[in-house]
Amino acid sequence: MEKIEGIIQVINAKDDRYGIKLSDGNWYNDFGKPLYEDNSEMQKGDKVNVVYDVKGIFRNIKNIEKTGESATKQADEKTSKEFFPPASEYDKDRDKIIIRQTATKCASWIVAGLFKTGQAYTFEATVDLIKKYADAIEKRIILGIEEDK
Repeated sequence: MEKIEGIIQVINAKDDRYGIKLSDGNWYNDFGKPLYEDNSEMQKGDKVNVVYDVKGIFRNIKNIEKTGESATKQADEKTSKEFFPPASEYDKDRDKIIIRQTATKCASWIVAGLFKTGQAYTFEATVDLIKKYADAIEKRIILGIEEDK
């Protein structure tokens, strides 16, 4: 029997088969035992100790033990808590961004229609025209939302 410590990169669990890919790039498998049920709390990113037998090209798990969460997983949780605003604040900005995107897309369609009429515009004039139309459309959308309240 051999032993390795690593970080779980991938978990594959189906019926009576269980496999994990560790940070060493190798797959470790278990067939016919309820190993997954015993270790269902393990997730991608966890540090584990694996005891296994090698049979040909297969590494068959004999025992697996969680030794802790990986530093990457801990850092991801810390980062998301520190840098993302609460949902209510984000939703307000998100709504504004969606309105602006919609207004800009509609303005681009209007200006594209003007090009079909044969009118020629410089790049700067085209950008200014799209911005002008987008501002007007955005104001009308916002006014429509406020009137509905």
